[in-house]
Amino acid sequence: MKRPLPLILAGYIAGVYAGSFLPLSYPWLIAGILAGCLVLLLFLASGRGKGAVVVSPLIFALLGWLSMGKIIHSEFPPNHLIHFADDQRYTFEGVLYQPPEPLPDKTRLYVRGERIFSGERQAEISGNILLTVRDRKANLRYGDRVRFITKLYRPRPATNPGSFDYRRFLAFQGIWVTGYVNQAVEVVRMAEGQGNPFSHFVERGRESIRTFFDRNAPPEYGGIMKALVLGERGDISKELNEKFIVSGVNHILSISGLHVALVAAFFFGLTRFLVRLFPPLLLRFNLNKTSALVAIFPVIFYTFIAGMGVAAVRSAIMALSFLLALLLDRQKDLY
Repeated sequence: MKRPLPLILAGYIAGVYAGSFLPLSYPWLIAGILAGCLVLLLFLASGRGKGAVVVSPLIFALLGWLSMGKIIHSEFPPNHLIHFADDQRYTFEGVLYQPPEPLPDKTRLYVRGERIFSGERQAEISGNILLTVRDRKANLRYGDRVRFITKLYRPRPATNPGSFDYRRFLAFQGIWVTGYVNQAVEVVRMAEGQGNPFSHFVERGRESIRTFFDRNAPPEYGGIMKALVLGERGDISKELNEKFIVSGVNHILSISGLHVALVAAFFFGLTRFLVRLFPPLLLRFNLNKTSALVAIFPVIFYTFIAGMGVAAVRSAIMALSFLLALLLDRQKDLY
């Protein structure tokens, strides 16, 4: 088959949909995936391409089933935070595994739990907490180890068919409990510099850009620039955001294909311009391939600077696919 990808995609979608409603035992799913891979290798080794085309969608269906089942139908260990959502206040300690998310009237902290304290006892815990601080003065960063007192809650599921399911939305992010504190001073920083060194490098770059906008632009314009460059919309006032919505251009503030395409096109064009200034290079390198190769790195870097949001990552994948197609001499194929 000339284009097997649609069948593979259909199989994966079917598996994701089935896994949302019908949980299956992980050992059976893994056994099915391994058996499918073995059959696929046998088909490929014997040159039976049609058999491989049939087996591949089934393998991806089981992969989709497995990935969805691990999220929706999770089995929690005894020390998971979900077991402490019991209407009591505890002291928790953990590490910020994502940068704080500032919003107009609050700050969201994404905390990976490490310890729980109750009286003089303490114990190791697992799981993540979405902690909401009801003010914007939380001077915290990615990798900070923090301690706070809160009561844990399970997010509410959807109550009406077709309505937004907040519990499921957070579950896809690995979050099963939430907590609240009124003031930033209630979240005590115990240590700094925890987490991934590369993430610290990216966050320092984001912090430099954030500081530059704060110092050199009026608040409302700085908020727009942060949304366009960093993917942070917390500094955009409700009134200004409403104006963007009414005018029908609110999508501009969300980092997506437009922004990533501009980055790719700019560096692609800049590389072409610079290489053409040196004619000997045109004899040694393919102009389009060189420009595509150079443009790949700014696209990846911008995706990290933009916060790795879903829309930004999706757009980066499409842009990188196009640039790689140029590098691999793939021809146009519209049908």
